[in-house]
Amino acid sequence: MSFPMHVQEYWIVDPVEQRIHVYLHDGSILRWTAGYEPNTTLNPSMLSDMVISVGTIFS
Repeated sequence: MSFPMHVQEYWIVDPVEQRIHVYLHDGSILRWTAGYEPNTTLNPSMLSDMVISVGTIFS
């Protein structure tokens, strides 16, 4: 799978497991950084002031 270099953060959203997997591009490859469940919050790396309640994504 090929990913554009200019996209720094990828979210893989799993609606069945209700999890969000976050990958960051380190300049050469994507690296898994975290997995989030509905009872957690997520802070996008490019929008540090934004806080997303993961549960709202699946409700």
